[in-house]
Amino acid sequence: MSVLRVITCSTLLAVLAGNAQIASAVEILRWERLPLAIPLRINQERIVFVDQNVRVGLPRSLTEKLRVQSTGRGAIYLYAKEA
Repeated sequence: MSVLRVITCSTLLAVLAGNAQIASAVEILRWERLPLAIPLRINQERIVFVDQNVRVGLPRSLTEKLRVQSTGRGAIYLYAKEA
């Protein structure tokens, strides 16, 4: 059985079971090793995927306004608490 068939069958089963979650990219940006401007909404989490491990710097003035978590595997979670 091909990989495509397995994925298709799994997706079909999930849809029939009512457990399907659809995800899509809000936007796609190219990282040129420079800071990215990522718009955030209050009380909404954004997940940023980067093709390699990155370090996130955060000024102290933002620590009460913005939660930043990194998995160490290229995923960064941003959550704006206030403007």
